[in-house]
Amino acid sequence: MDPEAADLVRPFSTTFHGLAPVEPGPNDANAFVDVLVTLHGRLGLIAVHRPADVLERLGWYGAVNADQNGGQLTAVLRSWETRFGAVLVGVGFDTVTLAVLRPPKSLHDAERVALEHYSFDADLQQNLGNLPDYAPLLVRTRAWSFWWD
Repeated sequence: MDPEAADLVRPFSTTFHGLAPVEPGPNDANAFVDVLVTLHGRLGLIAVHRPADVLERLGWYGAVNADQNGGQLTAVLRSWETRFGAVLVGVGFDTVTLAVLRPPKSLHDAERVALEHYSFDADLQQNLGNLPDYAPLLVRTRAWSFWWD
């Protein structure tokens, strides 16, 4: 990783620190309402076993400029769905929105999640800055939005 990229992830180093821990506790179903009322568009019904599988089923190429395909992104979404109850609720041409039923509750946990977000969507750096700026935004936040340019 180049020095500029290393600055973005401080206080962490560029070595892999593992996945953020599972966020324990019950799912907060109000997260769906809080997130869905902010979305615009049309309802799509896709036959999948779990919401994380939608991108793969669609053959979604919204992150093609980042050299990521629907299958790779689906693997990450499955992990977040299991660990945080993060459910895919919106898909655009180059955007993805998740309703998060168990978001991180502490800044420490949010920093670990932020590292995963930066790996998932490098464009976050353009919009939200470095890790110390972005991580606090994830504490108890019920919507995670991603955009690939």
